[in-house]
Amino acid sequence: MADPKASSSSASVVDEMTTTSMLTSPLSNTLPTVSVKLGERNYAYWKSQVLPALKAYDLEGFVTSEKSCPLSFFLIDESKREVNSEHIMWKKVDQFLFEMHFLTDSKARVLHLRNQLQTTRKDNSSINDYMLKMKEIAGFLTTSGVTVSDEELLLYILDGLGSEYDAMVATLTSRSSKVFLQEAQFLLHKHEMRLEK
Repeated sequence: MADPKASSSSASVVDEMTTTSMLTSPLSNTLPTVSVKLGERNYAYWKSQVLPALKAYDLEGFVTSEKSCPLSFFLIDESKREVNSEHIMWKKVDQFLFEMHFLTDSKARVLHLRNQLQTTRKDNSSINDYMLKMKEIAGFLTTSGVTVSDEELLLYILDGLGSEYDAMVATLTSRSSKVFLQEAQFLLHKHEMRLEK
């Protein structure tokens, strides 16, 4: 009868070899590109792309919790401990997957912020508060690595104004010279003051 400890030991050696080659191979510095980004309505499709990539590198156990974290040390006797190499490898893979999740999470954040930029409306806010909010969203996008030009931001801002600003929107968008964000804010604030009279 086969020794279950020996069988388990040889299986963990194979797992370690697979994981080690996955982490040290020059081709494995990145997982295969996932063509679709996770959104509110595409989880099933996104999962159908991500799981095969994880399986190809034998990483799905880390995500599904089938591979639990091994003990850090083996107790040899009361005074001697030995470092568990499986634990070290598990931590490396876990960190790798965490970084991959962070990158995916960052892309989802960018998608969310772009959506906010496109759908935020002035509603009952003052022009100054509305523009501050839009600039803040654009700032978050910039810190996420996506540049939003002032011209693009202005178009989003104008798009979120109510019908009472239609004349001002037409004036600002039909000008042949470039309209600066501060100038537009001043003109929109002036128009807002006229509406409040």
